[in-house]
Amino acid sequence: NSRIEELNIERTFATGEFGEDGRSHFLRTLCSRPNLKCVQLDWREGPISFEFTPEEVGLFGTITALETLSLYRIPPDGLKNLLAARPFNLRRLHFGQGRVSMTRDDFLGLLDFLAHEKCRLETFWGYLSTSSFGHLAAAAAEAVDERLEDPVRALLNVLRDENTSLTDARILNDGEGPIYVTNDELVELDFWCKMNKTCPNRLDLRKELSDAYADQIAKYLNEDSHSEAFELVRSTFHLW
Repeated sequence: NSRIEELNIERTFATGEFGEDGRSHFLRTLCSRPNLKCVQLDWREGPISFEFTPEEVGLFGTITALETLSLYRIPPDGLKNLLAARPFNLRRLHFGQGRVSMTRDDFLGLLDFLAHEKCRLETFWGYLSTSSFGHLAAAAAEAVDERLEDPVRALLNVLRDENTSLTDARILNDGEGPIYVTNDELVELDFWCKMNKTCPNRLDLRKELSDAYADQIAKYLNEDSHSEAFELVRSTFHLW
């Protein structure tokens, strides 16, 4: 059915075998739907074993109309393959609480995707954790990319300097790993997400301060005072 726009499968039960061949056929069929905008698969229970391979996760990125993807579990390198397909229509990316270690390529792929000018991703839930950042930092000595030396700061820098779409991202403090995400870093993450929501043209403000942009800030702040809004922009634009 090429008209299908949403698919939600939760705790499915079925009879018979559902092996690798059946799973791959299901995914190829699913990902060929041209109007599919929302996919939610929660198969954590029941007799069906649906463990995606990294390559299979990448197939979801080929659904051109996809705006929402929700999976209970994603394998290491799955995120890298998903975002490598450049699913620029994707708005919401949700993963369940399955413990998955984010690989270096997963993280760098996420940074590159968020920094892309066509990125429209608004929410990113359930994948970032303090232990994930700990593993990334611990492996930095083997890395050639300096962004891995301080992965939390690298993420915050992308949100500060290059991304204007992400409005809701969460880092789960699971109490594991050799690195602890500080409260200040969590506050900063929340700040940039709120800035993207309330002032989506903030990166333009850095490039060209003018009365016209100050008027836009005044509108976002619901203030009538042009001078107060312009002073806010003038005094803080280097941080935006």
